[in-house]
Amino acid sequence: MCISSISPRRRWSASPRPACALRRDYDFDIIVYATGFDAITGAYDLIDISGIGGERLADKWKQAPSTFLGMLVHGFPNLLMPTGPQSASASTNFPRGIENGVNWCSHLLQYMWARGLTRADATLEAQQRWTARMSSRCTRSC
Repeated sequence: MCISSISPRRRWSASPRPACALRRDYDFDIIVYATGFDAITGAYDLIDISGIGGERLADKWKQAPSTFLGMLVHGFPNLLMPTGPQSASASTNFPRGIENGVNWCSHLLQYMWARGLTRADATLEAQQRWTARMSSRCTRSC
């Protein structure tokens, strides 16, 4: 495999062809492509999500995410995250976790519509309990 530097920030390109800029060949058993992907809050940090009083979700999660069931965040009403941080999707087979989250959100919306409710928001206490529970589980298993 031929590797060539393509940036002063130490980014590299790889090609199965022997002809490239540096013409240096390396043998690899495994190649890991690390793109800087943030599997926990990355997608949410890239959107300017504002809650009550203009608080930004990215600012609220600057130290660490805190959610209720991984699907609601106190102060951000009606922000449903079927695959949010601390949700079932983060610690299981992802497609099955998505199904769990979508089903929960769907049932919540059906419950709200049937009762004429227009706003869902987690209480701060429920969010803190869930976050503590997830933190203790991670401490035991990580």
